[in-house]
Amino acid sequence: MTTEDLALKLRRPVGTIRNWRLRGYGPCGFKVGNTVLYRREAVDDWIAEQEKAEANRRVSA
Repeated sequence: MTTEDLALKLRRPVGTIRNWRLRGYGPCGFKVGNTVLYRREAVDDWIAEQEKAEANRRVSA
């Protein structure tokens, strides 16, 4: 999926997704030519990790 696809899926601006990539946050992406792509499996795994982390924060609070 493209950066734009990921932004739509996560309901975040494209600029946020680009910023996350530069900071090493968010799902792992890779470049093909000048286009950054994200594997759907990597995105789904990252979302699952975020859910687990949030659940752990709620339990510890």
